[in-house]
Amino acid sequence: MKNKSILLLFFLFASCSFFRVNIREYSLYEKECKKQIYFLRDVCEDEFESLSLADHYLKNVDKRSIEQLDTNILLNLAKKYGVDFALSYYYQSLISDVKSEEIHSFVSKFGKNDSAKNSQIVTTSTNIKVIHVPGMFYKNSGQDNHLLGLAHIITSIGLKFDYVPVDETGTIQENGEMICSYISKEAPDLSIILVSTSKGGADVKTAIQKCGQEKYFKRVLGWFNIGGINKGTPIVNTVNQSWRKTSETRIAFFFKQFNWSGFQSIKRDPGSPLFADIEIPESMIVINIIGLPMDRYVSLRAYEYYQSLLSSYGPNEGLALIGDSYMKGAYNFGAWRNDHYFWLMRDKASLEVFIHFMLAKIEKNKRQK
Repeated sequence: MKNKSILLLFFLFASCSFFRVNIREYSLYEKECKKQIYFLRDVCEDEFESLSLADHYLKNVDKRSIEQLDTNILLNLAKKYGVDFALSYYYQSLISDVKSEEIHSFVSKFGKNDSAKNSQIVTTSTNIKVIHVPGMFYKNSGQDNHLLGLAHIITSIGLKFDYVPVDETGTIQENGEMICSYISKEAPDLSIILVSTSKGGADVKTAIQKCGQEKYFKRVLGWFNIGGINKGTPIVNTVNQSWRKTSETRIAFFFKQFNWSGFQSIKRDPGSPLFADIEIPESMIVINIIGLPMDRYVSLRAYEYYQSLLSSYGPNEGLALIGDSYMKGAYNFGAWRNDHYFWLMRDKASLEVFIHFMLAKIEKNKRQK
């Protein structure tokens, strides 16, 4: 089966890694981009206009907290004022949240040349292991090699690294159980920071629902959720609504020996456990990184599904809906200009600043106990 939509579906999920590099490169700036505002650097004139209008709208017309924003509100804003305005409104509401403002302020104070400074700080922490939970198709797409790149970044700043060998197309229930089992077998005195990407975020969320209150889970002190499918993806719903797409996708899964149930487990379903908010364990610091691309920043690989979801669901990052991305109780960070591939956040310095923030919060928690 060489159906274009099925190939795009595979590549969309297969490349759902924070550390992928093989996506389009193009001129980032079309206009003068020199403004420093709203915790952002090098803001272009059109971005400034959109963000400023959204700021005014939020403060004077329709003031909503980020927890009040859902997909329907964002869809209506997109239809009325355009998708970039809706995205800007979401961002302005996000940075008005206390925890979100704190992490945006912290990150904005660090530049690309601060890598060495960050390293000196994070290497003072010992006996911490960073454990990656990868996304869908990570083995079939060659992401095993990309795990080596992540391992190099983590170990170069003095932390241990490993990853949970979840079934690349397993159900979130099966993979959640595997994550729980993996954590339960780690040394009791080891501190763990989880890093999940794409579907891996749904796997970790399910693990927390299953074993987050277990005694052994207290060793998990942090979780980076990068582009996580927090409440499912409507791409699965879109496939299910078409007999032709369903048939073609199931045939492709059969010949690739992929788990169809795993794909179905990340369907966007308001009645499912995945759609429900989770209770974040008190021992955990969660950093939830959300891709927020204006239309012109969406990469070619993400664009077809981004565009197909836009009319029915509103602002999205190519896989997940923006209105589904906020995580209550977490430090939510809006990665401006980034779609699901986070192609502007692939360097070591970008990762280090978040690790720095995470470790500082972990140390603060320890002192307060």
